[in-house]
This record gives sequence, C-alpha cells and structure tokens, in this order.
Amino acid sequence: MPRIQLTRPQWLIVLAHVALALLYGAINPPWEAHDETGHFAYVNHLVATRSLPDAASADKVLFDQSHQPPLYYLVTSALTFWADRGDDVQPEFNHFALDGTNRRGFRIMLRRPEEAFPWRGTIFALHAARAVSALLTGLAVYLIASSANLIFGVGSAAALISTAIAAFNPQVIFMGAMVNNDAMVAAMGAWVAHCMMRIVHDASRMPCCTPFDAQTAGRGTQDAERETQNVEPGSRRPARNADFVLLGLALGLAFLSKNSALALIGFAALALAFLAWRGGWPARVLLRRGALTFGSFAAIALPYLGSNLARYGRLLTDRNPNNPILVAPTSVIGEGVWVSIRDAWLPQLFANTFRTFWGKFGWGNVGLPEWAYLAFAAFTLAGAIGCVVGYRRAGRALRTALAVLLMLGLSMMALPLYRALFYQDPALLPGRYIMPALTAYACLLGFGWSVLLRRWTFAARALPYALAGGLAAFALIVPFAFIQPRYRPGLIAPRGADALLTFGDLVQLVDASAQTAFLPDREGMRHYARVKLTWRVLRATDRHHAFGVSVLGRNNDVLGSIAVFPNLGNYPSTNWRAGDTFVDAYDILLEKPCARLPALGKLSVTVFPFEPLTESRPVSVTNVLPAMDGEGREIAPIVGRFKIGEAPPFPVFWQPPLARFDGIWLRDVQLPAQVRPGETITVALTYETIQPTDRRGTAFLHLLDADGRLVAQDDHAPLNGEYPTDLWDAGECVHESFRLNIPPDARGTLHVATGFYTADGMRFETGTPDDVALVGEIRVVEE
Repeated sequence: MPRIQLTRPQWLIVLAHVALALLYGAINPPWEAHDETGHFAYVNHLVATRSLPDAASADKVLFDQSHQPPLYYLVTSALTFWADRGDDVQPEFNHFALDGTNRRGFRIMLRRPEEAFPWRGTIFALHAARAVSALLTGLAVYLIASSANLIFGVGSAAALISTAIAAFNPQVIFMGAMVNNDAMVAAMGAWVAHCMMRIVHDASRMPCCTPFDAQTAGRGTQDAERETQNVEPGSRRPARNADFVLLGLALGLAFLSKNSALALIGFAALALAFLAWRGGWPARVLLRRGALTFGSFAAIALPYLGSNLARYGRLLTDRNPNNPILVAPTSVIGEGVWVSIRDAWLPQLFANTFRTFWGKFGWGNVGLPEWAYLAFAAFTLAGAIGCVVGYRRAGRALRTALAVLLMLGLSMMALPLYRALFYQDPALLPGRYIMPALTAYACLLGFGWSVLLRRWTFAARALPYALAGGLAAFALIVPFAFIQPRYRPGLIAPRGADALLTFGDLVQLVDASAQTAFLPDREGMRHYARVKLTWRVLRATDRHHAFGVSVLGRNNDVLGSIAVFPNLGNYPSTNWRAGDTFVDAYDILLEKPCARLPALGKLSVTVFPFEPLTESRPVSVTNVLPAMDGEGREIAPIVGRFKIGEAPPFPVFWQPPLARFDGIWLRDVQLPAQVRPGETITVALTYETIQPTDRRGTAFLHLLDADGRLVAQDDHAPLNGEYPTDLWDAGECVHESFRLNIPPDARGTLHVATGFYTADGMRFETGTPDDVALVGEIRVVEE
C-alpha cells in the first residue's frame, strides 16, 4: 500500500496541538489534573527504584495509581529520569475542596511557592513529564490525520476537518498537559484505529490518495461505486498478514497503557467479523487473520497478565479490589439498568460525558461556560446530521469505513458505561475514558461537516480552513479565559483601613460584607449567604492555617458554616508574606432546618492551625487564634450586619432528624433540664415535612418514669386542630407546644416520648419499638 503522507496544513495542526498542550501544561498548576499525584508518583517510583510499584502495598500515595499497567510510566520515566527530584516536593491536599461544589475552592492541591516559574527540582520534573504527554497526544493526532487521509483521501476537506477536531478539542489538549496514562492509551487507541482503517482500506479496495470524501458522497452511490472500480490496479491489493499482526501489536500496547483498552479488543473482533461478512472472506481466512491479530496481542499481553497473577493472584488489578468488572461481571444486568431508567439519570450521564469530552479541566471541576457547551452541542449535532446525509450518498467502500468507525466509538463506551450503571454514578463515564476512540468521533464529525460545507460551493475550499482556524482560536483562548483565573491568587493592593479583627500576630480581617441569594446546586435552588472577606497578613508562617466562617441568625443560631484554606487554597498561609492583602469570597449554604427567618445576619470568623488529617484526628477548630479588637482586647469574633430574608419551603433532607414520623421529621426539642414536683412545664417541638402525607395525625408528648409508666401527657391535634398534618407541604416547618403537669409524687428522671397517631389509633411509623420516639430526659428535683 502506498504511504499516506500528511499535507502541510495537517502537519501545522499537529505541531499546533503539541504547542497548545505545552501551553496548557505551563498554565495549569502542578497536580491540578485527574489523579496526577498518583500518576507522577508512579513515574518517580520507577526513576528511583527501577522497579514497578506494589499495587497490593498498604503504603499508598495520594490518589494512588500503582494498579495501572506500566507502559506510560516506563516511557515517561525513561524520558525524564535526568530531571533532578532531590527537593522531594510533595503535593499538599486541600482537605476541604472535595465536596463536589467548588464552593471551598477549585484547587484540590494547595498552592506552593515552588510552582512559580522558573521551575526547579520536582516541579520541573513534573512539567517534563507533562511534555511527554503532549508528544503522545501529538502522536495520536498524527495517527488520526493519517487515518482520515486513508478514509477520505489526502487533501480532502473531511481529512483536514477531522484532524482539526482531534487536535483542537480542549479536552484532548488538556490530556496532553497532564501526567496521566490517558495520553498513552489515546495514542495507542489511535494506532489501533489506523491499523484497522488500513485493513478496511484494502478489504474495501478504497481509492488511496484521492478525494473520496464529501465530494464523492455528493455525487451519489452509483458514481461513487464507479470511481471505486476505476482505481488504478497498482493502488490496491489484498490485505497483508503484516496488517493484522500490527493490529494485534497495537491492541497489546493499548492494553499495557490502561485496563479500559480491553474494550478495543471487543471492537477488533467485531470489526473483523463485520469485514469478513461484508467482504465475503472464507472462514479459514477469517480464522487466520483473527489468529494473527489476537496471537500478536497475546504475545504482548500475556507476560503482563502472568506477572499480575504471580504478584497479586489475579490477572487484572484495580484501585478498587471489588471492581464489579473483575469480581461480578454480570451483576449490573437487570437491576442496574432498571434503576438507571427508573431514576431517569441516564440523560445526566450522557450529558456529563459530552461536557467532559469537550472540556472539563483540573480534577473535572473546572468547566467551560454554558454557551461554549451549547456551541459544541450545535457543532456536534450539525456534524452528525451531515454524517447521516453523507452516509446515504456514499459508496460501499466509504460506508464500510464509517460503519467501522461507529463500532469503535460505541465499543469504547461499553466498560465505563457498565461501571456507571453498577455504581449508579453518572460521573463514571467521563469523556477522557472514551478518547482511545477519538479517531471515530473526529472522523465522523469531520466527514459530516465536509458534507455540509460542500453545499457552499462558492467557498468550499476556504470554509474547512476557516472552521479549523475557529477551533484553534477557541482552544488558544481556553487556558487564559477559563483555567488560569480559577487558580490565580486573589491578591489586591494593600489597604490602610483599620482592622475589624486581629488574630494573634498572624493576620487581620479588614473588611467583611455579606448578602443572601438563591443559587443552583445539586439539590436545586437553595438559600446561600454570599460572604466577602478582606484579609491582611502580618507575618509569614511555615504552618498551615484555615478559616472558619459561620452565618449567625436569631440568638446567634448557626444557620450555616464553612471551613476553608485561605483564598480557597489559591494562597494558603505557607505562601504568605507580611503586608499581603487578599480577598476571599464564600458561598455558605444556610442549611439549618426550620430556621427562624427573617433575621439580622452576622458572621462569626475564626482562624485556626490546620494539622494533616488522620483517621483518628479529623478537622478540629477548637484551637483557634485569639481575636482582638483595635485596642488589643480579646473579643468574640463576630462581625458584619446584613438581612437574611425568608426562603421558600425546601425540605432539608440532607440533615439527619432527631426522629422520623413517616415523612415528618422532628427538627428541634426545647425542654427544661429539671422540674419540681407539682410544676407545669412547656415543651416545644419543631417539625419539618419532608414528604407530605394524607394521614391526619394527633401529636402526643408523654413523660415516662424509669419503669416506663406514664407520668404525664398532652395529646392534641397540631395547632389545636387549626392546621392538621394532611395539609403540611414539603419543606414546611411547624412549631408545636405541649403543656404537662408534673405529679406531686414524681421522682427521679422522666423520659420524654413523642409521636403521632390517627383516629383509629394507628401511630405514624418511626422505625422504633411501639413507634414512639424518645427525645430527651427531665430530672425531677425535690424541694
């Protein structure tokens, strides 16, 4: 088969991709990428010990990746071993950030002074490893361009657009900007696709180096077939055995890159069977070619599998030893699929896949603006429509290639989709997991767009270049507009304002403001306080400190709170210099159930030393720095003044209740600690409706002695019958009071029991014996 050369524009696109990946890597802070701590630690282990890490060891690094196949790490360590790592700089985890909201910071690893340019030591070595990833994704783009030339013809619009889509996808560029084996498996997946396209090319006798793309598709099936039959004899030949051996080698190297590449093996088997049916291969030919393919795959994969079996007692290793794919491969069938349909989260799963395919950076927590995703959705939809139109008009050879590409794209989704269904988690099918099939997605969209652009004959030659240029321009904007701002320290010019609070001799709070707003989150629109604090540093410190901020309502009740590192991790205390001034902004969820609103809001602010967390030592804010006013007097650290308005009813189901009565939750109990015999006491209860009920209940509150005998009681319909339980709406809070007369002969400790019952005597279910909730004790004090 003649060699397929890239055109000059395609070479420029490949080089531009590598340059953009290096730029993204330079701008993105160290370790701010998916599991980069674990991947880089794997590389460093190879450099230091010249041996593979022990995946079964209990000594794990942060987000450990020692279970991964070794190819990426062997290549990266071989190319970066010379970089000095003697300073042993380690990532410092932002323990507050992984709450899924970004409200405690986008940085998962705290900023370190060493990350500033020029890089040295470990940070330089990390950037060198990122450069290896950039070369690998550049290789992937090169192979995709070669495949596009095979399918559509050298110099065709479809080949150019396909190359640009692969190269200027911001997520693909970001993959080349991080230390992660996704770059290697994407490159090997592109090689698998290229080997398969060579086989498809020969099996279908597609015209090589001629524009067999939208131009051909636009002339109809008969003309396309005629063009295929008129190819010069020297430009076609039957597939060689070497093509199938190369396919197997590519499959083996992909498998040594990442376990998810197992999906490519299924794709190869399916594609070969399809080509055999399509081309009428005799059974012995199919068997021979299959043996060549999977025999060469086995030659590479079996030594690795044997090593795993010897070291760990299983063929495959995973960070989760209970991975369902390894231990229960059929467990998702039935129930998992049914639950995903019942709970209607499959659309959410594929929406997340789409977003993360085009651009989700950092640890998947730095996204593009909504308009960008809508633009990519329109771009994808238009390409898909064009692809369908072009497929209907294409000849047999091109249809075969497009069908195989579609098989590749769907096959790569199989394993991550399985995990997502098993764990019922839509985040487990991210776009980077399907990048080994990037050839399929880029070429199908490229073909579709070439068909659409062909309709504008007056500018048919210029439009593909304009489209490629537009994708490149957006890719260049992304790191400056959407990535860098998330990690930039919020330093401002020093202010001469007096301090509101001074915390020890370390830092001062010089300004505080707040207002409330309704903000979207995973539960819907909820009530938040938007707090803005300005800090001034008094001295440097080599110890980490954190801030605690609480929103106070009536009687200084805590309505919501947050604990964060300074500047949300972008400027932690180990970076401070005397005189630095920075602004922090926090969105604090007002999550106290049944809070008494409206209210005057205030802020309680604390600064406390932060020690690394262990299983036996969680976050503690008891050892806080003393807060002093302008005259050096120690005071309560309460500042600010703002209005907290009422919020519409919204059930706070994420806060555990004191007791449950079907869908009614007990939120608060106010009762005296002690009473005297003969007294009359009042007990106040607050209920919140989580799930409305059609049952009309009578509330009761009973006092029981140590033997369980009834001492006093008050049973009545809520609000004296004016507001029965079957009218309570979700999120609504109801305050109820009970009056009880303590008998003159009462002694000891009385237990407080409460619940609801209907007119027929049936109690609301509590999940406790007799459907009674014990909510407190009162001690009887004798005179």
